[in-house]
Amino acid sequence: MFSTKTQLLSVLMLLFFSTSAYCQKIEFGNSLKVLTDLKSPTAAQLENFGNLSVSYQSGSPNIAIPIFTLEAKHFKYPISLSYTAKGIPVNAVAGVAGLGWHMNAVSSITYQRLGEKDFLVPSNGADNLSNRRWFTLSNSCGGTCTGNCSYTNGQDKTTALLYAKAVNPKDLPEIYSLNTPVINGKFFFSGRSGYTMPASDLKIDNYVQSNDQFTVASGGIHIHDTEGNLYVFSSLYDAYANNGLFLTKILTADNDSIKFYYSSLKIRYRAEPSRVSIEHIKGQYPCSGGFTSYPQEENVPKENKLEELFVDSIVAGNGTKVEFLYSARKDLVSLDDAAITAKKLDRINVYDYNRNLKKQFSFRYSYFGDSTNTESCYLKLSSFRQEVPGQNLAMEHTFDYNPIALPGRLHSKTDTIGYYTRLSGNDINLKGARDTVASRACMLERINYPTGGYTLLKYENNKLLYKTPLRIKTLADYTPDGKQYNFRSFDYQEALSYNKSYRYEKVMYELKSTCAGSSAAFVKCPTIMRTSTSLSDLYESYYYANIEEGYPKVTEYFGSDNALGKKEYYYTIPQVNVESGIWNPTVLLSKELTYKKTTTGFTLINEVENSYNDFAAFRPADRFEDVNHPAIRRTRGISFSVRYEEQIAANCNGVPGVICSPYDIEQWSIVLNSVPILPTKKITRQYADNITTPLTSTEDYLYNETQSLSPTAIITTNSKDETITAKKGYPFHFPGVAVYDSMQARNMKSVTVKDSIFNNSTRIFVATNNYAFTDASRKLIAPASYEIQHTNNSPEVRIAYHRYDAQGNILERSKANDVHEVYLWGYNNAYPVAKITGSTYDQVIAMVNSNILQRPTSDQQLRDELNKIRTSLAGSNVLVSTYTYAPLTGITSETDATGRTTYYEYDAFSRLKAIRDMNSKIIKYYCYNYAGQQTECTDAVFYNTALSGTFTRNDCPSGYNPQGPVVYTVPAGKYGSLQSQQAADALAQADMTANGQLYANNNSGCWKIYYNQPITRMVAKNDCPNGYPGVPLPYTVDSAKYTGYTQDDANQKAINEIDANGQTYANANGACATLYTNETQSQWFTRNNCGTGYTGGQYQYTVVAGTYHSSVSTADANQQALNDINANGQNQANLNGTCTCDQEGYKLINGNCEKGTKVLFQEPISGGKCRNGYYYRFSDGSTSVKYYTSTTAC
Repeated sequence: MFSTKTQLLSVLMLLFFSTSAYCQKIEFGNSLKVLTDLKSPTAAQLENFGNLSVSYQSGSPNIAIPIFTLEAKHFKYPISLSYTAKGIPVNAVAGVAGLGWHMNAVSSITYQRLGEKDFLVPSNGADNLSNRRWFTLSNSCGGTCTGNCSYTNGQDKTTALLYAKAVNPKDLPEIYSLNTPVINGKFFFSGRSGYTMPASDLKIDNYVQSNDQFTVASGGIHIHDTEGNLYVFSSLYDAYANNGLFLTKILTADNDSIKFYYSSLKIRYRAEPSRVSIEHIKGQYPCSGGFTSYPQEENVPKENKLEELFVDSIVAGNGTKVEFLYSARKDLVSLDDAAITAKKLDRINVYDYNRNLKKQFSFRYSYFGDSTNTESCYLKLSSFRQEVPGQNLAMEHTFDYNPIALPGRLHSKTDTIGYYTRLSGNDINLKGARDTVASRACMLERINYPTGGYTLLKYENNKLLYKTPLRIKTLADYTPDGKQYNFRSFDYQEALSYNKSYRYEKVMYELKSTCAGSSAAFVKCPTIMRTSTSLSDLYESYYYANIEEGYPKVTEYFGSDNALGKKEYYYTIPQVNVESGIWNPTVLLSKELTYKKTTTGFTLINEVENSYNDFAAFRPADRFEDVNHPAIRRTRGISFSVRYEEQIAANCNGVPGVICSPYDIEQWSIVLNSVPILPTKKITRQYADNITTPLTSTEDYLYNETQSLSPTAIITTNSKDETITAKKGYPFHFPGVAVYDSMQARNMKSVTVKDSIFNNSTRIFVATNNYAFTDASRKLIAPASYEIQHTNNSPEVRIAYHRYDAQGNILERSKANDVHEVYLWGYNNAYPVAKITGSTYDQVIAMVNSNILQRPTSDQQLRDELNKIRTSLAGSNVLVSTYTYAPLTGITSETDATGRTTYYEYDAFSRLKAIRDMNSKIIKYYCYNYAGQQTECTDAVFYNTALSGTFTRNDCPSGYNPQGPVVYTVPAGKYGSLQSQQAADALAQADMTANGQLYANNNSGCWKIYYNQPITRMVAKNDCPNGYPGVPLPYTVDSAKYTGYTQDDANQKAINEIDANGQTYANANGACATLYTNETQSQWFTRNNCGTGYTGGQYQYTVVAGTYHSSVSTADANQQALNDINANGQNQANLNGTCTCDQEGYKLINGNCEKGTKVLFQEPISGGKCRNGYYYRFSDGSTSVKYYTSTTAC
């Protein structure tokens, strides 16, 4: 199955290019990127140590150490060191980085040459052959021959085989293996086009090589990825067993490039002799009876000739260069010249565009086995180091391996697939049993990280029959002090395997025998061919290599005693019936279950179920070759088998007395298929506590397989049956438009032009990226505008891209109806160094020296040059932001539109260390823990304490004095040090020394001298006894005693003296005056603020004798007392006087002065007269006294 590490965003690419093929939602808006954002100061590759990922379906841990990522604009080419943790074959030859390790820098296409090279043959003559065919030869025994006949006497088997091949010289089709740090997988050729297995949107074709760095004129292969990047592979050499094409350059979609330069080495060396056994399978149909088997065994001596290419350097279009340096090794020495040895990789150097050495990596080796015997030792990688150029600093990975030694590559004690066994005897281990202990020889078991932490790997026997002997059992990560912080274990179910009928059979000899009970019938009996080694033969390449096996279920447990839960992964292999072909089937993730640990066991909390396409609907018969679908591509080839006929009866074709052993040749048509494997549905179920019905969401993926294998729509349905549909428009949806036709021709199939979102059937949003050619040459395609549309409203252009440079860098863009944003690029056009809002590119580029932008000698030089833009545009509405960088490290400073600069500092290994503000104060400081993760660690920095100093201006002109001293302060925390508190305080003191006096000279004035005028103030003695007043006396400051920078300032100083000294002077020199007091004074007041019905009482206000004093007379003191009475008497009466409820008609009832009801009456008196009057009746039933008003006649 193909795999890649680039972010190709279609779901198909996730299948075709990923090592874990499962259904995943695509990213919205996979448009071509317009690079305007700054490269983050944390964008440098930061390696996280431990927590290794695992390919669950095969049980293999993924061990990789990132080294460096070479960038060509948006394209990234990662260089890394990886380890194959599956077992070490006895006959293994270590690569340039040691046994089991692979240097992921070289990209190649390898294949076994089977006749003419498929990629150079314009058509395959076997494409139209029938599936099975017999060649008829003359009768070897005389008489009439009918049906299947043998060769004539005197005709040897080689002649007969050549006769058969002459009919159609093209035999087995070649399977090509693509291996790069970004794309991996298999493909075949049909005509001039290549097709991947499984199918993908990669475009593969051949070409005739010319005008390149290499002169070999044997052609090559072009591979276009789905973003329009072109990989050019050239036939640099023809190896003796396998053939290779190597990547010579990558031409990116945004007009950048990466080029590869190689050197070669040829070595002839001894390899393990191959021992072959051929025997019948007894008791197998159709030969159900017993017969005499026909086993044979022979030793086949082997020599291998190795022609190896070494990558010397990789160079990006921006000038970045990665250099590889090698030296001799002991484990592979030429048989022709002992001075010629294979190479080991010693060092990798990374240079920036100015040829400055920026990064350096080294490899240290020893050997497994006896290093004095070239055929008994294996190159061992002991450590890998990232070093700091010019400094004695390094971050080092070291490695510990299983102590069991491999016996040497000529050793014959191996199992059937080449791994070490210590079983006795000289025969081939025919039953395939494995030595589960010896197969772990030389395996990596511990990784020690630069930060002190480490990972332990434990393996167990792999049950996959046709694959490597080991699988991972546990992974444990530890802190530097040996504390386990991460533990995972794995449990595997019985292996699932692709059906044998789908594999290539080896071209081999098969026997025919007369079976017991059949007098004259000759039938084919199944035959087994086994070999002790599989190096560079068809048995490995076409039998084992194309078998896909995996585990139907893998359980991953987290934490010691599984305390952190578990995950279950379920896999399947698509069962497409391929009778006589192979399509490189893939193990697919069908279900993933997540559990949490509870007191009673495990509880399911999440479930993901994946479904894939099924081509059964297109299969009219039970043969996959009959499937007719435009998305399926295939090619055919021919397999030949030489079949002996051993006759038991003493006659041949009816002629008595003749015993012969004829043979004939059978031709088979082999079919290779390129079949799409497409995810069609993903169901996610989330289980909450105490809820039996899960929350379910479903994603359905729709395709147009004839145009692209990227999904054209994703339909998401939630638990409420609410549906969101995301439809994607690719270049093929817009035929007849020149730019989109060009994008389709460049295979830019995963680039989206339009994204439409529907809520149920209602369109709610559309985003469109309108593309265009950037210039008349039509080399570069880039976004011209970005527009959106809400519901059925008219589309709105949100961003317009006005101008690009030849490298595809954006130079000028704008938002809709807004000012333009201009971008200037520097450092060999690799980084944006300025963003100017409100101007034009032509205007601002004229303000600076482009040579300085492209190759600045320092950050300050670049800042000074870019500041010319700020100066020229000062006072306008233009906003200018500028940036500086350390190439291949990150941004070093950012100056915003207000002129504030933020600084970024890195450690010796290019990791972000500190961020400082414009005053050099540390805003953030970063550390890296035992797992290599970035953490904020302010406690690790010592900050200065506050420091203040007083300074007086010392540069006033003659006739002027400094205005006065000023205080210069270095605030706490302005300076940080990693060394000590003293070092931080020393930085603050250095600031004080350098800037204190300058601060005073800049912030203190110079003033002309003014003298004070004479000022006098009367001051009275204030310390007389018994309250006697002091007699005021004058305190005078004579003129010209004080100076100041103004007249008022000088006078104020004289006033300040009086304030400070006047009272002391009066107390010392003043006199106390005679004191008079008042006599008692009093007066009556009537309270006048009583409520209705009340009568105010009388109150006497008295000022007692001695309350007031006077230095004039007693009468004056008495008058002060009377003034007090007049001012306060009535207020005190109102506060302290009484109120009585005694007015007519009122009575105090329950605390309220209540007014009664007036009642009139008339009562008789003597003489016929009556008295008239009234009284009041109250609420409590009582009445008041009677009031008489008059006497009248009754």
